[in-house]
Amino acid sequence: MNPTHRHVIIRLLHGPINQEDIPLWSRMNQDLPRIRKHFEEMGLEVIRNEASGYAYLCQRASNGDEGEGWPESTEPPLPKLMRAVRLRYKQTLFLVLLREELIRFENKQDGADFLFLKLSEIRDLCSPFIGEQGDEKKFHDFVDALIVRACEWGVLKKIRGSREEPVYRVERILEAKLPPTMLQQVREELQKQAGAPADELDTEPELEEDHADA
Repeated sequence: MNPTHRHVIIRLLHGPINQEDIPLWSRMNQDLPRIRKHFEEMGLEVIRNEASGYAYLCQRASNGDEGEGWPESTEPPLPKLMRAVRLRYKQTLFLVLLREELIRFENKQDGADFLFLKLSEIRDLCSPFIGEQGDEKKFHDFVDALIVRACEWGVLKKIRGSREEPVYRVERILEAKLPPTMLQQVREELQKQAGAPADELDTEPELEEDHADA
């Protein structure tokens, strides 16, 4: 069965669409004006990156905050539908490490379409920055938890591999989560916080998830 524009709408509400999902991607491109108009009524915008092959929803900018206080002559702002997650220090650092690994991968220009990382490679990537001194099991458990969260945020996807050594794909939507200017800002913030006690570490910006609240 071929998907309709309604299938695309529902899928975008749950998360990004990737180019490899050929039926949905094709239908989205065919009906993009209609789909965009649907989401505009909800205060959402469809962002499509043709070069990297993904599309997702984001909250459109509003001219005011929710609640009372806007002029009677203007339309009140719409409630926000996209959920924002404020990241802790090590969660942010983990995304920065993945983003920089993705940049290195893209700069190689070896013809590969996606960056795949084994669990051991992700742990090696994290070890110099968020390793737990003398407690390997605690470190592994912590990285595993970061991976689970990254999969929930849509920036990692478990692809294949054995139970002991799963393989993950770094999703290109991470480019949208941490564009170059924001990446530099986050780097600077992490450097400022590097010497703070662990329970005081917190970072900006918030990560806007790619699905609407139910």
